[in-house]
Amino acid sequence: MDWWNAHPDAFSEAVAVAEWDELHVERRTVGPVIEERPVQRLTITVEEAAVVLGISRATAYDAVSRGEIPCIRIGRRILIPRVALERLLDGAGQ
Repeated sequence: MDWWNAHPDAFSEAVAVAEWDELHVERRTVGPVIEERPVQRLTITVEEAAVVLGISRATAYDAVSRGEIPCIRIGRRILIPRVALERLLDGAGQ
């Protein structure tokens, strides 16, 4: 949570992404759920973040639990907003 407090603009963007997903899912009682999505996903999984960062899956989950990698939780899913990961990497050299 400390990372989110230090980067409130990234938090606002992540919340907007989650709200967009929630508003743009068509709910039906019969048939498949059809979603309209942006061309590029705005979030990645912890496993995808591990590949991008060049670390193991276990190390990525540990970093998420320590708050070193910013994430959002939707139900049981843990997602990493691309913008938050990019900002984290941009600020890594400072």
